[in-house]
Amino acid sequence: MRPMPATLLSCLMLSACGGGAGTTSSTPSSITVVNAPAAATPTPTPTPTPEPTSTPTPAPFTADASTLAQGDAVSSVLAGDALRWAPPTLIKEKVVDLRSVAHLEASYKFPYEQDLRILLPTNRAVEEPLQIIGGRNIVLVGGEIHVPAVKPYAAGASVAKGDMVVLPTGSFAMYQATIGGRTGTSSTPSGTGTAITDGTVTWRYVGLHPRAALKFSGQPSGSTTFIEGVKIDLGQSYGYDAIEIGGWDQATPGPDYTIQNVRLLGAMSTTSGLHADLVQFYGSCRNLRIDKLTGTSQYQGLFLSPQHLLGSVELHRVDLRYIDPTAQSGYLLWLFDDQNQKRQPVLLDQVYVGTSSWSYKAGMVQEQVVWPASNKIPWNKLGGAVLKGNVLTWPTIKEISGTALVGQPLVGEFVRNGAAGLNYRSPGYRGL
Repeated sequence: MRPMPATLLSCLMLSACGGGAGTTSSTPSSITVVNAPAAATPTPTPTPTPEPTSTPTPAPFTADASTLAQGDAVSSVLAGDALRWAPPTLIKEKVVDLRSVAHLEASYKFPYEQDLRILLPTNRAVEEPLQIIGGRNIVLVGGEIHVPAVKPYAAGASVAKGDMVVLPTGSFAMYQATIGGRTGTSSTPSGTGTAITDGTVTWRYVGLHPRAALKFSGQPSGSTTFIEGVKIDLGQSYGYDAIEIGGWDQATPGPDYTIQNVRLLGAMSTTSGLHADLVQFYGSCRNLRIDKLTGTSQYQGLFLSPQHLLGSVELHRVDLRYIDPTAQSGYLLWLFDDQNQKRQPVLLDQVYVGTSSWSYKAGMVQEQVVWPASNKIPWNKLGGAVLKGNVLTWPTIKEISGTALVGQPLVGEFVRNGAAGLNYRSPGYRGL
């Protein structure tokens, strides 16, 4: 669990009060942006990624965009390790260089017609959430994101100075203790002050809960956001999604989102209040494509319900498991809500959920790792999963192709520790 940097606290306060956000026609001043040459850019030639240096602080980025050739992949890779999809072509891209930025802004806004390449540090994790609003084709390859430690507020609880809490219902306001003690039993902290009394604890208002470690929103229909090689460690901090995605236009099919070779760890929440997911939509999406994702959660994994306009979902080489299977309270793979919902095509290929055996939470059956779950579940009205051996199918739901397997891959995690995050090296692309 990590303390929240002071700069982030001020950013969150600005965000909650409506300040601190840029306009869609300007570029944030705290990052280095490098414009690509104005002339049409030919298809770059893939170049090998250099070995990481031992320099503790990265040098400022000064090269033009041609040095960041698309497909900075290691050329000598096994075909089986290669990823299914290559990044989109970027035209007159802006390079959003965050490698030497000490603390991120609450959000970064860009015009919806602007292509972006985002660079995270290679030798240290970013310690606060990253939110990108707008942009057209976007590429983020490599990097690691952590989030500050946050607990749900509890009455009559012992609190130390510096502890951060969030009100788990209502406004989801966050407070940090400036004086430790024990919280009150009949009320919760409220307001936006800097000396809020609660029992023997004194709080200061921080802002609203950011909700996600990595968020892309407001991308236009027909664009592609490409995320590869990123590690997100939520550290069981309360209420954070690992990745939130969604376009701005609900009347058209929306953007494509491609997520590959990512490691998403430690989602934590409860059934009441904030719901933590590893991936969730908050806007339209034409196609969601995932290849190689390893995730752990104490609540939910991939929440892919078409509550917003959603065209199709492809899942390849995905393994999801609970942090503690005896205390889980959500579903690792959620595809549809109910029988009245318009359902998108879903392809499942080498998708693993849960473990082959564990001590079940009271009242739980194995099919409950997914939703729609089994017809054994009395509140399931959609028609659910059928489990034979360790294979889950949905024979009455024609939109679902393929199977999910209860257990973990024989080869181990698809994205092992060290395969994504700092000093990331792409395994290359199959070009499917």
